Parts: sequence; C-alpha cells; structure tokens
Amino acid sequence: MIEEGQGESNRVNYAYTLTRSKVGCGSYTCRVHRTFLESPSKELWTKEFNIGGHLWQLKLINTSDGNLSAYLYSRSKSSVGVHACFTVVNHADSKSSNSLGYFHRFSLGSYWGYAKLAHIAKIKDQQIGFLKRDVFTVKLDLRLKLAQNESFVVSADSRSATCIWKIKDLYGASPPIIDSEGFKIGDLKWRLGIWPHGERTRQRDMTIHVYNDNNERIDTEITLTLIDNLQPEKNITRDTMTRMQKLGSWHYLNFINSKLPNDEMARFLKNDWITLTARIAIKDQPKELDKASAMDLIQAVHSKEENLKCLLCNGKAAIAGVLHGNTTHKCYCMGCARSLKNQNKCTGFAKLLKKRCNLNCPICGEKVERIVEHML
Repeated sequence: MIEEGQGESNRVNYAYTLTRSKVGCGSYTCRVHRTFLESPSKELWTKEFNIGGHLWQLKLINTSDGNLSAYLYSRSKSSVGVHACFTVVNHADSKSSNSLGYFHRFSLGSYWGYAKLAHIAKIKDQQIGFLKRDVFTVKLDLRLKLAQNESFVVSADSRSATCIWKIKDLYGASPPIIDSEGFKIGDLKWRLGIWPHGERTRQRDMTIHVYNDNNERIDTEITLTLIDNLQPEKNITRDTMTRMQKLGSWHYLNFINSKLPNDEMARFLKNDWITLTARIAIKDQPKELDKASAMDLIQAVHSKEENLKCLLCNGKAAIAGVLHGNTTHKCYCMGCARSLKNQNKCTGFAKLLKKRCNLNCPICGEKVERIVEHML
C-alpha cells in the first residue's frame, strides 16, 4: 500500500511517500525543500503516519552546529520494539547515501534518533548528489519486532553468550541495517547487527557486526554460523579471536552472497526464515598497566630469554610477533601466529591494501599491520 501527500512545518514545505509492505514493515520518505538548510535551528515536524498499526512522527532539525538531526517519535499507547534506519538519500549514487540504524523499544511519547545524521554543508553541495531539483530526501525504514517476523533468544553466563537470531523476509522487508536487542555477558553489554546488502560503497553481500557497548577493550572469541536447513554440515561458519575496542565493533564482510541463485539461497531459508547463531566468549583480560610497567613488559618480550612463552597459549616459546608502525613485539608461538594470521587476514602487505588486519597488539594495544612469523 502506498500513500502520498504534502505538508508544511515552520514555513517549510515537504512531500512524503508512505509505503507499507509485509506485516510490521514500512517506509516513510520525506522530501524537503532546500530552504530548510538555510536556517540554522529550524525544526520540521511531519504529520503523524501509521506503520505496523502504530502512529509515528518524524522530526528533522537543522542544528546550530551544522548538522542534520533526525528523530522518530511514538504516538501510540502500546510499547513495541523497532528496527529503525534513517537514510539521507544520495541521488547520484545510492551506495553513498548516509544510513544509520538501531534497535529501540518505544513507548508512548518516547523518541529515538541521531543528532548528527549528516552534515548540512555536504547536503547543500550540488556536486555530492544529495540535492535533486533543490530537494533533499530523508527515508525512514521501520521493521517492528513481532512474533510473526523475528525471534531473538540468548543463553548467557558471566563468560560467554550464545544467541539464536531468526528473521523472516530478511531481504524482502527489512531496513538496510538491522540491530538485535542488547544482551549481557556478566555485566558487559553487547549487540549483533546485520546489513543484508552490505555496508561498503561497492559491496552487495551481507555484513554481520558484533558490537562492544562497553567503555573498555575486551579480548573476545567470536563464532558466527548461518544455518543450512537442508544440509547442516554445510552451515556457513566464521570465527575469530580479536580485541574489541571501547564502544567498537568487529564485522565480517561478504558473509553470504545476497544474489545466490534461488535454489542455493533456499538452503538457508525455512518458510522465509533465516537463522543466525552467534557465540561470544570473553577471554582472560590483561591487567591495565601503567607506562613504567608496560615498558618493563615490552623489554621482557624483546629479551632473549629462552623461557619466553607465547602470550596466547602460554605453552610454547614465543618466536613470532606483530608489526605496527616501526615497532615489532615478540609475543606468539609459531602455531598461534599462523592461526591468528588466517583468522584475522593478516597475510601480508599485498592483502593489507584490500582488507585491514582485525587484531590489536597484546603488548601495547596498537592496531596490528602484520603478523611476523620469524623474529630474531
């Protein structure tokens, strides 16, 4: 069902297109005249609209610091969990559009959004592609979390969590970004995220994120599995060991080709449901060291003591290490170094040009550029 109309807010004209698709899913596309961009502190409120049986309202703000803010307000009495994604549409190149999304549980009068969805100066720049005939477009994609279209189950303790995430019509009726509900491992907060059609400019395949919503770095072992309903032995599994940065994320690009032939894609669908499992395990965390202690540790790692042990397995001799900038730190045995190299794609400078190593130095925490198997 498609509904179109026009409106006016604070002397700014806008037009909208409301599209309702599958149960609990829809989009609201708001086209705003560029005069809105010329007035800092200007606000625009749309008319209320209905998606999934709930009333919503969109608010846009041209902030005094030069950003476009966007917020979604709930006008219904009942509470509901929603996957929402805001997009400032680039008409010249859709993959250069600005998209931000999140999962939020709404109640009457509550709101959620982004204070810095896009820079006003970039939207106004005719060469970039956000303006089309003096109009810019903000698209809001919504997917309500209902029993009919999603299930997210978590089993967790103080050291690990296993998540089973089932989603119906992932490719047919979903925002470009879908985040799971938050969950805890002990006192630590985590989320999962799926970009069904990828997040990079030239990427078209699914990307999966694991989000560390904590203000600390955490050594983590991650295993992601996409379930093959016909032949479980052909499940797609990806795993890694990584140090998650503060309030950061780890992601796996090209997890599955979104344009697989229908018969191949059908293996992962059961009545249009797709199932992803994720296991996140917290490794023993290194103690925070002051600068003097860190230097002592670095000197010990570089020493020629024969009993220097691998910092990962703490069993074999450390004869390999990592390179970052002009510094190398000896910290791994040969077996652990090769395992980390394969898991984190630290396979040399040629491949670094295509994909960065997803690993941090266990000594100083710097981003690793390369794993060195043989160190003097």
